[in-house]
Amino acid sequence: MCTEGKKLLRKSKLLDVNKINEDTIYIYGFNLIITLEVALSKGTLIRGSDGCIRDLAGLR
Repeated sequence: MCTEGKKLLRKSKLLDVNKINEDTIYIYGFNLIITLEVALSKGTLIRGSDGCIRDLAGLR
């Protein structure tokens, strides 16, 4: 479960789409690859109450 404090912290880290070309964006690729793998294999993805998308790959 996501606490209200964690939700606020995550929202404070969001980058406005109009600012993405102003600097370098670093993405932790491993999590991205796993999530894409789950999506492409028609696995379950869940959007949490904090707006983050999570996969269930680690629960198999």
